[in-house]
Amino acid sequence: MDEDHRFSLHDRKHCEVEFALANISTSSRGSFSPGLEMSRSADIDFTFAEEVGVYAGVHQLLQHGACFDFEGAVSYVLDEDGMFDWRRTDVERLGRVVELAAEADRSATTFGITGILDRHGTGGDFLFQPGRKTISFAAEVNRRVLSGSTFCDFGWYLRRLVPVFEPFGLCAIEASEY
Repeated sequence: MDEDHRFSLHDRKHCEVEFALANISTSSRGSFSPGLEMSRSADIDFTFAEEVGVYAGVHQLLQHGACFDFEGAVSYVLDEDGMFDWRRTDVERLGRVVELAAEADRSATTFGITGILDRHGTGGDFLFQPGRKTISFAAEVNRRVLSGSTFCDFGWYLRRLVPVFEPFGLCAIEASEY
């Protein structure tokens, strides 16, 4: 499947989030809820009828307001051995990161990238799984929780991500927290 590489992968103006107004640190991987332990995991798997290319997926996320500037850098992984050695690079190199991921063996490589979904710094890790028919999302950055609860507000994430992924032939969604 050929992908159109002619689009801007970085919109600096959009990524200028208003963390100071929200009084939330961009370095916070966790939750708005005091006491929620970091060892808890909240994940959503989006499954598609056909492969979703990395360029197309990242472009669609950007078009829907996601930003890949996390703590002043792009945080990503290209994993073939299960070690998930995350790396960081300059935000200006986002295009090259996505290019490397698109060139990798999609049948054996997981590509992950940290994305921010709102101006308050809420986001997580998007993992394009081998075969590219599943994109997993781990809500790890300023996780949203249900009011008065320690459980993830999956509805908040689904309202933002289903419209992003539905045009790709989204056929199943599975959310879990443990």
